[in-house]
Amino acid sequence: MESIAGSGVDPEIKYRIIEKLNRLGGIEVGNVDVRKVGSFYVVSITVSLDPNTTLLKIHRLRKKIISLCREVSELIYHVDVVFLPKKTWVRSRSSGFTVK
Repeated sequence: MESIAGSGVDPEIKYRIIEKLNRLGGIEVGNVDVRKVGSFYVVSITVSLDPNTTLLKIHRLRKKIISLCREVSELIYHVDVVFLPKKTWVRSRSSGFTVK
């Protein structure tokens, strides 16, 4: 029941993951969720990127994020990385603000 509620999570692991991800640069870390399943951890990360980023760069970044997370703790079993495009707001004359 504790693993479902997430009460057994060490907050220091989440803090260290966020700290390492902020050092990467060029990305916006949206949400970092660390859950304890048994004696292991499952990490979910949401990252915002430039919409023009190539798939090759995204794939390399995903591998780098996973390796950084596993450096934090040997108990991290799975890392799920979700990439979302950054939205930029552009002011148009007729309708105010639009999403580009």
